[in-house]
Amino acid sequence: MMSWNTSTDCCNWNGVTCDYSTGDVVGLDVSCGMLKGTIHPNSSLFNLPHLQRLNLAYNNLTEQIPREIGRFSNSLTHLNLSNCLFSGQVPSDITLLHKLVSLDLTSYSYDLKLRPLDFINLFHNVTNLEQLSLENVEISSVLPTSLNTSSSLKLLNLAQTQLQGKLPHYIFNLHSLETLDLSGNTLPGDIPSVNLTHLTYMRLSYNSLNGTLPSWLFTSPSLEYLNLRNNMFSGNVPFESFALPSLISVNLTHLTSLDLSSNKLNGTLPSWLFTFPSLEYLNLRNNMFSGNVPFESFALPSLKELDLRSNQLAGHTGVQTFRKLTNLTALGLSYNNFSGEWELDTLLSSLTNLESLDLSYSGLSVTTKNANHYVNPAFEHLGLASCKLKVFPNSFRAMKQLWYLDLSSNEIHGQIPHWVGEIGGNKLFYVNLSHNLITRLPQFQWYGLLDLYLQSNLIEGPFPTSICNMTTLKFLDMFNNRFGGLISQCFGKLTSSLRMIDLGNNSFQGSIPSSNNDCESLEGTTSVNITRASSLFNLLPISDKNTGN
Repeated sequence: MMSWNTSTDCCNWNGVTCDYSTGDVVGLDVSCGMLKGTIHPNSSLFNLPHLQRLNLAYNNLTEQIPREIGRFSNSLTHLNLSNCLFSGQVPSDITLLHKLVSLDLTSYSYDLKLRPLDFINLFHNVTNLEQLSLENVEISSVLPTSLNTSSSLKLLNLAQTQLQGKLPHYIFNLHSLETLDLSGNTLPGDIPSVNLTHLTYMRLSYNSLNGTLPSWLFTSPSLEYLNLRNNMFSGNVPFESFALPSLISVNLTHLTSLDLSSNKLNGTLPSWLFTFPSLEYLNLRNNMFSGNVPFESFALPSLKELDLRSNQLAGHTGVQTFRKLTNLTALGLSYNNFSGEWELDTLLSSLTNLESLDLSYSGLSVTTKNANHYVNPAFEHLGLASCKLKVFPNSFRAMKQLWYLDLSSNEIHGQIPHWVGEIGGNKLFYVNLSHNLITRLPQFQWYGLLDLYLQSNLIEGPFPTSICNMTTLKFLDMFNNRFGGLISQCFGKLTSSLRMIDLGNNSFQGSIPSSNNDCESLEGTTSVNITRASSLFNLLPISDKNTGN
């Protein structure tokens, strides 16, 4: 807007499109134009009777959408008011825009509401609609058993609109549909067995959908994105339709993302599931899949994220299986029943793009040669709990971006290396070294840490003064170690931020220093004598914090 020069023809302004045969303004695109304030009813905007396209997206336009938008009923074909911070009711006049081909009212402020009757009339009146996005607009209606939807509808986004009622099957009869998003509602029911041959994107996550997965989902020739996470689907991933392995490679050549996580799916995983040539994201987490995983069938050259966590999967697998997945950025196998021994340096040096690795409680054992080569500086998430790890690997030293580290329930012994405190810097917010054989700690530099778990080790010496610099710390557990002596007065700096602390079963003496003798945020008592070597700081609910010392 600031670049508009009023001394020149408006048809030459950025974002303005004119019909050069008539001189009429037919298009106005001021998206991301840093506009602020209210569009008033007498705005010159409504004096453009031939306007066909209007895009005001990503501006800071407050209050309601003006009802004068209905003045464009005889001209407007494309209207984009997404993410403008509009609030209140969408005016009923928007249903007068019967020439609309595309309407986007997506609201990330969650303050926009559309009356259920206007929602239905929108379909009834706007018969040429090809794209409709109402994401985060509150409709709060039971979907009718039928809607007069346009046969040319290609995009339908009703995510997080508080829709209720059974998943309407008529939506799956829209043969031109390419994008369907009904996520974040409370829709029950099953997915009908149809065939949307043009469908490229379908997201039905965070609903209450149930039943089995229809086989057509895995044979749709154009499907690129499928997300059914957090529903109640059960049964097996379908096998029957895939007697010929070539069927998958022919029909699902475009699939890049498949998310079936957090359902009740069970049975074994079919080998074809690991053969999608374009697949980049595969998430089967938090189901009840069991049996051996056909890792030998891996043919996923494009795979970037693989999440099989929290299932009942089994079978022997080695590092070599995953070394060929050179594009992998995230690998999650935790909470399963695998077997095998992985040499960590081999894995990390092969997967140089890896940023997240979670093998905790997977059944896998992890070893390291502790070579002095540093890889994967972009690592962010590392979970190796209960992996029989015996030392703190040198390869972690380069992980300056790490924010989550869990090495609990291993066999790490002796003194932790002095450089450990450098890992992650201020980005690190979760560290769990509990249930090991650690005897000494270095000076930490984790000044942004929220959670620190050191319980059930063999750590000796006084209270680590470097913990006093963790001014954002919420949870501190040092229970069952060999700490002793007085707790430094500097600990008083932490008492205003801590929510939980357990220093029990150590040999500390004296009282916990407090900066204000209040400890309002603690979920327990405010001052505890800790001369006994027993658990003396088992915390009470917040409401009971003043019941005594």
